[in-house]
Amino acid sequence: MGLGLGRWTDCRSRPKAGLKVVADPAAVTPSEWSAIIAGAAALVGAAMGSVATFLVTARQVRSAEREGGRQRTFDEGERQKQREHELGMAREEREQQRKRDAYLAVMQHLTWGQQYTRWRLTELKWRLSPPAKEPDAPDLRGESEAIAALFTSERAADMVVEFNKRLFDFSRKAEAYEAALPGMERPAKLGEAKDASELVFSYAVELRACLREELGNVARPEV
Repeated sequence: MGLGLGRWTDCRSRPKAGLKVVADPAAVTPSEWSAIIAGAAALVGAAMGSVATFLVTARQVRSAEREGGRQRTFDEGERQKQREHELGMAREEREQQRKRDAYLAVMQHLTWGQQYTRWRLTELKWRLSPPAKEPDAPDLRGESEAIAALFTSERAADMVVEFNKRLFDFSRKAEAYEAALPGMERPAKLGEAKDASELVFSYAVELRACLREELGNVARPEV
């Protein structure tokens, strides 16, 4: 039936003037999809790498902090040990010095005892004119036994007591000689004083050797 309209055409299939035709997503080629997927994978991989790096770094930081804490604790412990060692050495040195001073004081007393005995015996025998000067006594003469008891060995302390007894016995016999009347008694009293002086000298040798041995051990303490 002819209506004079010519061939009918669907007007919707014709793009209007001025409009841009958008491609159908289904029209994306496989190679383009591959590029898109690869780009997305790269982004995801980069993100995962960043996360992994962060986690590893965090573990390393925590490990370093723990190690640093242990090292600080160790260093502080070593410094404390060093301080304690130095304090101990200082205390030991002070103690050793006190012992050395004590042995020196006892040795001075021993030396004085020998000098006094020799001087007194000479005075008794020869009556020098003018008389010889009496040896100066050390400041700690009266404390010799106490010092020896505090700082020397028991053997040395006992020997100091015995030395003082012999020294006193000699002094007493020297006075007895001077108090004796002229006659037969005086030579006997002088002989007793001389014998007593020999006991002082012989014991002084033993005591000096004992003090030197002990003083050597004090002066050279075990390390």
